[in-house]
Amino acid sequence: MPGHRRSALLLHGLNELDRRWILARLPERHQEILGEHLNELKELGIPAERLQPDPASSSRQAVADEPLQLASAAQMQTMLHKEPGWLVHQVLALEQWPWAEDFLALLGSARSEQLRALQLPELSGMTRQTLRTQLNRRLAQVQPLQQASPAGRPAQRQWLNMLPEQMRKWL
Repeated sequence: MPGHRRSALLLHGLNELDRRWILARLPERHQEILGEHLNELKELGIPAERLQPDPASSSRQAVADEPLQLASAAQMQTMLHKEPGWLVHQVLALEQWPWAEDFLALLGSARSEQLRALQLPELSGMTRQTLRTQLNRRLAQVQPLQQASPAGRPAQRQWLNMLPEQMRKWL
């Protein structure tokens, strides 16, 4: 599937705010082409839900050796410390992580309470899967940083910036 169409399908499944945020980070010529494809999907009446995987197929059990399952609270803090609260909340809501309570303790009581108080809608199946995949990739980048610097340098790039970069590769 050509890169613009593939990107449009991904964007079509996102909420409007996320879609606009990602489009704003792409070159104007790509924004125009993607806009045409998104309009075509809308005109055809293809709902975003049809682009999501079947809930039964996306409700896989967590793999015990998945990097996110094996992560430490300190690794997750390094990876997520600059991320907005809504994103950290969604990461925590993906699953009952073994590191979650220690992670929240590292954040301090004020930030921890803010995250717990957020009332956000649950992510759709495809978005959950994409978030989980990107977190696992990002964790693989954070782990070498922590090994090189035991004090734990902050992550160099925010997770959400990775999605537009991936789309640029497709385009």
